[in-house]
Amino acid sequence: MAGNRSLRKRNYRMKNIGVATSVFFYGYLRKIFFIFGWLYDRMNESSLEEQTGMIHEVDISLERIKKYEKIMHDVEQMLENYSKDKALALQEQVAELEAYYTSDEWKHDYELDEAGNLPKDMKRGVLSQDGIYNLLERYNEIEEERTMKVLIINGSPRVDGNTTVAVNEMVKTFEDEGIEVEVVQIGNKDVRGCIACGTCYKKGKCVFDDVVNELAPKFEASDGLVVASPVYYASANATLIACLDRLFYSTHFDKTMKVGASVVVARRGGLSATFDELNKYFTICGMPIASSQYWNSVHGREKGEAKQDAEGLQTMRVLARNMSFLIKSIALGKDKYGLPQKEERQATHFIR
Repeated sequence: MAGNRSLRKRNYRMKNIGVATSVFFYGYLRKIFFIFGWLYDRMNESSLEEQTGMIHEVDISLERIKKYEKIMHDVEQMLENYSKDKALALQEQVAELEAYYTSDEWKHDYELDEAGNLPKDMKRGVLSQDGIYNLLERYNEIEEERTMKVLIINGSPRVDGNTTVAVNEMVKTFEDEGIEVEVVQIGNKDVRGCIACGTCYKKGKCVFDDVVNELAPKFEASDGLVVASPVYYASANATLIACLDRLFYSTHFDKTMKVGASVVVARRGGLSATFDELNKYFTICGMPIASSQYWNSVHGREKGEAKQDAEGLQTMRVLARNMSFLIKSIALGKDKYGLPQKEERQATHFIR
């Protein structure tokens, strides 16, 4: 009996231990499942947040790409049918496109596309490195070619004298008209006259390597040339005349339809004679001459007195506007019709 009681007691104890163990493991497993469930929920929430964030990123990128695709399309259309007005209207957008191409935003959009996160049927011209780069290069090249340029040669030896007053009035107007201007003052330089050696026909430049050879490529690249001079004995400054003789004779590029204008400054007289003298350089080269509301002259003797010549300064402004119009009109005509047909020159003189 005692033995049976002891056996029952041990069995009961074992049973209790088993129940306790089961309860313990059950509770432990519940905790594990709870932890895993909590982690799973957090992961899902995190994944959902990441997905939501990615969708938001993609939406922003798509809007941005759509915006720059339109700009790119407009620029391409403008380049196909170029006009200065259209180019000016698109300047800000082109600057925006250029800034985008060099920004972190472009890199981000490009990486999203590379990772396959953007729609396959989306236009992605702006994400093509070659495409956007080549377009901007074409735009810049055409703009550089199409920018009208005027070279002004100031023949006065005085720095900031009355001739400069007249020239500066033109410069401001040219800039308002969108014309690029460069002023070179040569009246205070040592320029010798032409010696008729003919070396320029062999070397393509004057034998005397001075400011004349520096002016030659500027003259060739320009659409117009303004020559300004003070009046000395009813004639232009001798330094300017020496410069122009050599510049026009030693440069062999075609000057046809480059617009010319002369400006003369004096205390009182000799203006018309000097004006005529300078215009002869243009008329022997097929260069049309720009005119104003009066002969292109300004009066003044002492330094700065020309600022008091209201009519003379107005004449300069009108001259610059007329010259700008003529330059632009000729450019349009050259695009549509080309330059006038040339004949072979018949060079004769009076003894044969």
